[in-house]
Amino acid sequence: MYTRHMKELKLTGNYLKNKKKKSEFEQLAYKNIGGFFSEAEKAVQLLAGPQFQERLSYAKKTGELCHGSYNYHNIIFSNGNTAVTNFDKYKNECQISDLYQFMRKILEKYDWDIQTAYKMMEEYDKIIVTSPLQHLPSYFDATEQEKALFSKIDYERYDVTAVTCKKGTYYPDMSGYLFDNMVPERLGHLMVFYHRWKNEPNQVLTTYVLRNYKGKELKTYEEAKKMAWDDMKLCGIDIDKCVYERKWYYFPHVFEKDYADGWYEKVESMQGQLNTYYAGEIMSFGDMEETVQYSKDLVARFF
Repeated sequence: MYTRHMKELKLTGNYLKNKKKKSEFEQLAYKNIGGFFSEAEKAVQLLAGPQFQERLSYAKKTGELCHGSYNYHNIIFSNGNTAVTNFDKYKNECQISDLYQFMRKILEKYDWDIQTAYKMMEEYDKIIVTSPLQHLPSYFDATEQEKALFSKIDYERYDVTAVTCKKGTYYPDMSGYLFDNMVPERLGHLMVFYHRWKNEPNQVLTTYVLRNYKGKELKTYEEAKKMAWDDMKLCGIDIDKCVYERKWYYFPHVFEKDYADGWYEKVESMQGQLNTYYAGEIMSFGDMEETVQYSKDLVARFF
């Protein structure tokens, strides 16, 4: 498609070149068309190059979606909230194409003002990181300060299994909390088995285990699972099978020394530097309400 458009530019240029009597507009167009053709030629070369093809492959692999018709006709602002409508043209493609759609439609209304375009690009170029910050250097061109601060983040290795009991054996009718196991010396042992619904026989029981604690050797997943199931047996519960199991990334935090050394103050002072902002659970607390509130506050402060 882009090659075709480039050829059309060339044909237009040849037409204007051979036209003896040109209008004022045609003279202006002929004067500038060479520059536009050079930019188009460079764009086609970049789009055909390996870097862009690699980017397309990444979009396909990750299931990246773009709206396909992202412009102000399909964006609704209401009571401080934003909604996007009309996804009938959505497709698996690089999301930068949505920015192109949006900018083209807006700039038409602003007489193609280049300063407006720069402002839009500047806003688009801002990055809000909400994924786990300790993993940032693995996918991001992180600064040395980011690497140093985010390497201090730890989290709980919290394992969960959902199990059923063998038929005809003891089946608890309520949850169990093993307080004696909720101490560092009993790391990896069962802390809770959860019975969710009252008067619902043969439902799954969910086990909860913590595998890490500061100053203690990390238990492996299989070690903790075995200890938890052995503890279930001590409680009189004979496990039949495991129907689901999951290792959770839980409660990211920094330790007391780093907290006292101003870890949060240092990260907050970095907000906005290099057009980068930091949010997510580590910047607030380990629940949904606090995380959402921090994100709203971040937007109110900087956007």
